[in-house]
Amino acid sequence: MEENKRITNELYFKRMMNITKTYMWLDTGNIYDLNDNKMKPKTLKGYVDLSQIVRKEFMDKYVELPEGDFNKMKIWKIINNIKKESKKCSK
Repeated sequence: MEENKRITNELYFKRMMNITKTYMWLDTGNIYDLNDNKMKPKTLKGYVDLSQIVRKEFMDKYVELPEGDFNKMKIWKIINNIKKESKKCSK
Protein backbone atom coordinates (compact mmCIF):
# COMPACT_ATOMS: atom_id res chain seq x y z
CA MET A 1 0.00 0.00 0.00
CA GLU A 2 1.27 3.46 -0.83
CA GLU A 3 2.62 5.65 1.95
CA ASN A 4 0.02 8.38 1.29
CA LYS A 5 -2.86 5.93 1.72
CA ARG A 6 -1.38 4.69 4.99
CA ILE A 7 -1.07 8.25 6.30
CA THR A 8 -4.66 9.02 5.27
CA ASN A 9 -5.83 5.91 7.15
CA GLU A 10 -3.86 6.99 10.22
CA LEU A 11 -5.48 10.44 10.20
CA TYR A 12 -8.90 8.81 9.96
CA PHE A 13 -8.23 6.56 12.96
CA LYS A 14 -6.81 9.46 15.00
CA ARG A 15 -10.05 11.36 14.37
CA MET A 16 -12.11 8.32 15.35
CA MET A 17 -10.20 8.08 18.65
CA ASN A 18 -11.55 11.54 19.51
CA ILE A 19 -15.12 10.79 18.45
CA THR A 20 -16.04 7.33 19.71
CA LYS A 21 -15.10 4.63 22.21
CA THR A 22 -15.71 1.67 19.88
CA TYR A 23 -14.98 1.29 16.18
CA MET A 24 -16.17 -1.55 13.94
CA TRP A 25 -14.40 -2.09 10.64
CA LEU A 26 -17.35 -3.45 8.68
CA ASP A 27 -15.37 -4.87 5.74
CA THR A 28 -13.33 -7.12 8.02
CA GLY A 29 -15.66 -7.54 10.99
CA ASN A 30 -12.98 -6.30 13.38
CA ILE A 31 -13.92 -4.35 16.50
CA TYR A 32 -11.58 -1.94 18.29
CA ASP A 33 -11.85 -0.25 21.69
CA LEU A 34 -10.67 3.37 21.55
CA ASN A 35 -9.54 4.77 24.89
CA ASP A 36 -6.90 7.27 26.03
CA ASN A 37 -5.69 7.91 22.47
CA LYS A 38 -5.09 4.17 21.94
CA MET A 39 -6.76 1.49 19.84
CA LYS A 40 -7.14 -2.04 21.12
CA PRO A 41 -8.47 -4.69 18.76
CA LYS A 42 -10.67 -7.42 20.19
CA THR A 43 -8.73 -10.07 18.24
CA LEU A 44 -5.26 -10.70 16.87
CA LYS A 45 -6.79 -10.71 13.38
CA GLY A 46 -7.89 -7.11 13.99
CA TYR A 47 -4.32 -6.18 14.91
CA VAL A 48 -2.86 -7.85 11.82
CA ASP A 49 -5.51 -6.39 9.48
CA LEU A 50 -4.89 -2.88 10.82
CA SER A 51 -1.12 -3.31 10.37
CA GLN A 52 -1.75 -3.78 6.63
CA ILE A 53 -3.19 -0.27 6.16
CA VAL A 54 -1.13 1.92 8.53
CA ARG A 55 2.58 2.35 9.22
CA LYS A 56 4.42 0.40 11.91
CA GLU A 57 5.17 3.67 13.72
CA PHE A 58 1.43 4.30 14.07
CA MET A 59 0.90 0.76 15.36
CA ASP A 60 3.68 1.17 17.93
CA LYS A 61 2.34 4.49 19.18
CA TYR A 62 -1.44 4.06 19.04
CA VAL A 63 -2.35 0.37 18.84
CA GLU A 64 -2.16 -2.13 21.68
CA LEU A 65 -2.16 -5.88 21.34
CA PRO A 66 -5.47 -7.58 22.10
CA GLU A 67 -6.01 -9.47 25.33
CA GLY A 68 -3.96 -12.66 25.48
CA ASP A 69 -0.46 -13.96 25.79
CA PHE A 70 1.05 -12.52 22.60
CA ASN A 71 4.68 -11.84 21.74
CA LYS A 72 4.86 -8.55 19.82
CA MET A 73 8.19 -9.40 18.17
CA LYS A 74 6.87 -12.73 16.82
CA ILE A 75 3.69 -11.09 15.58
CA TRP A 76 5.66 -8.43 13.71
CA LYS A 77 7.87 -11.09 12.15
CA ILE A 78 4.73 -12.74 10.77
CA ILE A 79 3.27 -9.39 9.64
CA ASN A 80 6.48 -8.53 7.80
CA ASN A 81 6.41 -11.92 6.06
CA ILE A 82 2.80 -11.28 5.00
CA LYS A 83 3.81 -7.91 3.55
CA LYS A 84 6.73 -9.46 1.64
CA GLU A 85 4.49 -12.18 0.20
CA SER A 86 1.81 -9.71 -0.84
CA LYS A 87 4.42 -7.57 -2.62
CA LYS A 88 5.57 -10.66 -4.54
CA CYS A 89 1.99 -11.43 -5.56
CA SER A 90 1.29 -7.87 -6.73
CA LYS A 91 4.29 -7.81 -9.09
